[in-house]
Amino acid sequence: MAPFGLANLPYGIYSVPEISMVGKTEEELTRAGIPYEVGIARYKEIARGAILGDDSGLLKLLFHREDRKILGVHIIGTSATELVHIGQAVMAFGGTLDYLVYAVFNYPTFAECYKVAALDGYNKIGPASDEVPPPGSGLARYGEDVPEAAPIPAAGSKPSGAPEQGGDGRSPAPPPPTPGSRN
Repeated sequence: MAPFGLANLPYGIYSVPEISMVGKTEEELTRAGIPYEVGIARYKEIARGAILGDDSGLLKLLFHREDRKILGVHIIGTSATELVHIGQAVMAFGGTLDYLVYAVFNYPTFAECYKVAALDGYNKIGPASDEVPPPGSGLARYGEDVPEAAPIPAAGSKPSGAPEQGGDGRSPAPPPPTPGSRN
């Protein structure tokens, strides 16, 4: 798929609810014999959907079963014509399901649908055999231990090695006066 070609142009219908898509459809992928899987996020499962009362919207990701590249995004519901551009950008740069699984989305937003749909798809195909979670993600492969996090210091306590603070809590404390000085 050409990154900025016609295959990557989004479609949007400004109806109630809005409808939008970019990339391939399930029919096109089936006809072409491309092995694909589907990940779905329902608006009623997303905090933003619950807040706005949109319990009928959904976001559907189509991705390649082997290399996990995003092949299509289909959305129906509130802000569909705006949400589609996240999928368009990920597809334009050859992004995979894994990018969306590890991405951080603001909460509560409909953009969170991308992560939920990616996790849904991920659960259907399982981890890649060579998959290694990104450093610092706090995620581990099945059966591996996750290292324990350092304890969080209690409120008002000073971490060891931290410089002394001045009266305003931000600036370093002034040095003690030297005997015989006029400080």
